[in-house]
Amino acid sequence: MPWPKNYPALLRRARNVTQLPIAVGFGISLPGHVSILGGLADAAVVGFRARFRIERATANNSGEAGN
Repeated sequence: MPWPKNYPALLRRARNVTQLPIAVGFGISLPGHVSILGGLADAAVVGFRARFRIERATANNSGEAGN
């Protein structure tokens, strides 16, 4: 998924309508993405990338066990 260029504008709009903490979780896959969010979002959620790596590692390990 490409990085949405309008994240900073969307986060500023969200800040104008709520005082709740704001977390961003879509499109976060690189350290630079988190850097861009600094000061705009209160949290970055990176669960999908972690899940993807765990699934890939599990698949690789189960393939080795059969050899």
